[in-house]
Amino acid sequence: MKIVSVTTPGCVLCRENADPGSLVVDLAATDADAEETTKLTYRLEELVKDYFDVTDGGQVVTRSRLDREETPFYAFHVTVSDSEDPQTALSTKCLVEVAVEDENDQV
Repeated sequence: MKIVSVTTPGCVLCRENADPGSLVVDLAATDADAEETTKLTYRLEELVKDYFDVTDGGQVVTRSRLDREETPFYAFHVTVSDSEDPQTALSTKCLVEVAVEDENDQV
């Protein structure tokens, strides 16, 4: 697999207390030999699985409400693979950085 591009716009903002399932970033990965292998799989680091999820299409979404006072910034890797079989898969990692945008909690 040759990843032609994995689009991440640098550090992204995510609103504090955004509803679970809110889009954080859309990772656009492409496989140069897509004629041979067409299904890409996305996997998050275990460290952030309580806070984020990644869809089959490469969208990173919130899994729970984020609290800026608890954690103002997240940095984690998403692994993109061209096969679900670890014996034959070729993969690459991309860094996702999320800054949690402050919201007035005192209202």
